[in-house]
Amino acid sequence: MVASESVALDTLGFEFLRDVAPGEAIYITEKGQLFTRQCADNPVSNPCLFEYVYFARPDSFIDKISVYSARVNMGTKLGEKIAREWKIWTSTS
Repeated sequence: MVASESVALDTLGFEFLRDVAPGEAIYITEKGQLFTRQCADNPVSNPCLFEYVYFARPDSFIDKISVYSARVNMGTKLGEKIAREWKIWTSTS
């Protein structure tokens, strides 16, 4: 099975083997034979930040990175940046 998110494999009982490489194509024949081909010379991996922020389910993994952990880390970094750049007033009542 080929899936865009690891959760689909988990849900249906399939084992994750590997990610599709940048510039790689996967072909599956009608008889179930699997072929891969590198279609681009010197491809560059340019992951989209929105995969982690909006599109992927929190329980997915992208490039062996937990989406949930990535979101927590991004939130922590954003909080640290805001704390450095803004004066935060809190009530001490």
